[in-house]
Amino acid sequence: MMQLKKLDKYAEFVGEDCVQQIYKMGAKLAEKSMVHVNSTYYGGGVAEMLTSYIPLLNEAGLKTEWRLLRGDRDFFMVTKKMHNSLQGMKVELTSEDITTYEATISQNSSFMNLEWYDMVVIDDPQPCGMVAHYRRESPSLYKPLPLLLSLAELQKKQPWVWRCHLDLTSPNRKTWRYLKKYLNDYEAIVVSARKYKTSLRKPHYFMAPAIDPLSEKNRRLSSWEVARELSRNGIDSQKPMILQVSRFDPWKDPLGVIHAYRKVKKEIDCQLVLMGGMAADDPEGDAIFRNAYSEAEKDKDISLLTVQSDRLVNALQRRADVVVQKSLREGFGLTVTEAMWKGKPVVASRVGGIPLQIENRVNGLLCDGIDDCATKISYLLKHKREAEAIGKNATEKVRKDFLVTRLVRDELELFQAITRGFITKSLKSSEQMLLSMLLKLGDLPPLKKTVPFLKRVHE
Repeated sequence: MMQLKKLDKYAEFVGEDCVQQIYKMGAKLAEKSMVHVNSTYYGGGVAEMLTSYIPLLNEAGLKTEWRLLRGDRDFFMVTKKMHNSLQGMKVELTSEDITTYEATISQNSSFMNLEWYDMVVIDDPQPCGMVAHYRRESPSLYKPLPLLLSLAELQKKQPWVWRCHLDLTSPNRKTWRYLKKYLNDYEAIVVSARKYKTSLRKPHYFMAPAIDPLSEKNRRLSSWEVARELSRNGIDSQKPMILQVSRFDPWKDPLGVIHAYRKVKKEIDCQLVLMGGMAADDPEGDAIFRNAYSEAEKDKDISLLTVQSDRLVNALQRRADVVVQKSLREGFGLTVTEAMWKGKPVVASRVGGIPLQIENRVNGLLCDGIDDCATKISYLLKHKREAEAIGKNATEKVRKDFLVTRLVRDELELFQAITRGFITKSLKSSEQMLLSMLLKLGDLPPLKKTVPFLKRVHE
């Protein structure tokens, strides 16, 4: 029996028609190539999404690779400062920060060969400056034409796309001004929602993140598997559980979650679990964890977990009575999506991309501040039937809008739109220069309008 490709397995969730549509789109892009560049292979939603959808893009037909930006602790301290300031924190880059950033970008550019992909996608601020270090190379149309490739004046780089997963509603002006000097060299900007559209006069595309229902973090677990994971990690399987799964990061406000839990516990005997991994490109995590730990050790019903285990995250989300995401800023919030997919009622801050997922009191509850968060957690713990109905609606919302198959389709559409538009634009802008250079190569008769092969391309 022929083994199904992984992409075919998603028909269970989205239907056979959706999967076949992806195959048809991918077939049109055979022999084309794309690369994603980001700063970490693990920790955080970007790495998780790349892990899931890059193999699916390859199965669909578009050759896609994933490259990693390398840096030391000093570099990632700078990029975390950049990350925070782009999300509105009052911190600014110093001249020393800029020197560190540019030196690391230059070093990476010296060995990361990106020239011959048909499109380059740069994920988030960390590798953004790499665009300044790459020559303008030929799009795929020119590859079979060695004569033209030898002419430096005719070379064009492939389109570069900046994919930003942050909340860009109120970026620090100086940091944004610095980043813009690189962004001006990109052909397009991709953000998670229309509210993050920038002032740059570039094509903007809106692409919400998504989860993989077949990943270890989101696949179905039996009740026995859930119980085993909880037991291994010392989690009470009986007491009502409030859960937040997030990196230990100031934007995720773990201390705020602890304060909300304490208000709830005054009227309901419950426990709090904070599950937070440490991303390789986030040097702030240790300090935030220590602050949370100093509060948690005062209460035996608070558990802090830093185990790198997708299965444990899955088990906790399936066991939780209420899942919280009390972020202060949030580009999208995939942990919200994960909990919704598992049919859990979510209480989440009314910030960033979270309202794109939660329709208040329909498939989750939006909150404003610690007191409101505590009130809504208590309400869900007391009203089990309504919490269950909210959870069912949440699952269907994710099935409709936030599964990885939709993201694969979006990536294929993005590639097709940008590469097609870029080649046409490049040809039109360079046509006269091309004619001039061809005439210099030999005694060719003057041409009045256009070279025949260019005319056919335009048509």
